[in-house]
Amino acid sequence: MEEKSLFLNQSPVVYEIYKTILKELKTIGKVGIKTKKTSIHLKNKTAFGGVHPKKNWLDFNLVMNHPLKDKRITKVEQVSKSRFHNNFRFKAPEEIDKSF
Repeated sequence: MEEKSLFLNQSPVVYEIYKTILKELKTIGKVGIKTKKTSIHLKNKTAFGGVHPKKNWLDFNLVMNHPLKDKRITKVEQVSKSRFHNNFRFKAPEEIDKSF
């Protein structure tokens, strides 16, 4: 499955948000992309993120060893002793900045 196919029924801004995230992530090095049925998994040496396209926004799940405090976080889920899923909700590419 091609990653762009997940954006066919979404607002065009959702794909722009995704491309902006990928551009910012290039600063950490090569990012592996694995397209699933309804999401995209991102990895560097290990999996660190998940992209979940919605109709008018994009949910980005950042996997870390601690919870984040950020006004853009919509949910934090502790999935193991030292693994947290920090969910960002982006409605426009401009919401992604260097603090991300």
